[in-house]
Amino acid sequence: MFVEEGFRVKFANGEVIDFYADSSEEKQGWLKILGETIGHVPDSRGWCHLVLAREAKIKSEREKKDMATEKLRVAQQQMRQQPSAPHEGPTHTNGPKSSTHRRQPPPNPTRRPVLPSQPQVYR
Repeated sequence: MFVEEGFRVKFANGEVIDFYADSSEEKQGWLKILGETIGHVPDSRGWCHLVLAREAKIKSEREKKDMATEKLRVAQQQMRQQPSAPHEGPTHTNGPKSSTHRRQPPPNPTRRPVLPSQPQVYR
């Protein structure tokens, strides 16, 4: 190292981290913190369980959303494939009317049709 107040930490896997301090006191503070931390990692890693639980929750919510989206897509596709409701088609003169045809409503005697040449007045 070329810095007077610096130090290096070497790990077993070959990784190296260089630390630099502005003063001797700052260097001593770093060494104290690292000395208290290195080799004293607790056995239970609660943060790891929290991260895994959060990821499982996000995955579950994503799967629920994907399933709902797929159900909607399938339902829309089925609606497009089904024939539309029967509508008033041409009447056939060579047989009785089918009961599936809709009948036109009876004429309303209180309303008069508006001819195209007459202006429409709303009252």
